[in-house]
Amino acid sequence: MKKLIATTLLASMSLGGPAIAMQLTDLSKVDTKALAGKWSAKPQGKRLVLSCSDCKGFTAIDVQLSKAPLGMEDRVRAGKTTAQTMLDICKKNAAKSGTECYSLKKSNLKNAVGFVSDVKISDNIYANTYTLYQDHQLLLMRCIASSRAGAKRVGALAFQKIAPQIVR
Repeated sequence: MKKLIATTLLASMSLGGPAIAMQLTDLSKVDTKALAGKWSAKPQGKRLVLSCSDCKGFTAIDVQLSKAPLGMEDRVRAGKTTAQTMLDICKKNAAKSGTECYSLKKSNLKNAVGFVSDVKISDNIYANTYTLYQDHQLLLMRCIASSRAGAKRVGALAFQKIAPQIVR
């Protein structure tokens, strides 16, 4: 099961594009020592996949840097794209795929603006995903665990310990 999930993470959509405005663009330099547990890191260009070998159940963090969708950051900053707008999209997508979107709320860090979502991907697989926009770049941190509480815990940890190293 862990191998299937890890393979799914690695095969998920590529967000491509250079991320030159972020504070740290070489994800192999992300310091993971502050994360609780024993984490292994696989940097792959503008992507970093972290997996925890001593966490209860499957736990992973998929960090991606890319160019943000055209105009998205401006719409978020102007209040044209709101957490409610994104929650409606999340719930609609979840209904189509047979999953659940529990919540989506605003989540800003330093000069970055964005959202955090709380979703059920499939049976016993949950994600807490941070989507942060800064200088027309996107930082996506998908935190996955075998429990909803685990996904929220590792999501909060990634937001507190990894994201501040990347956004400025």
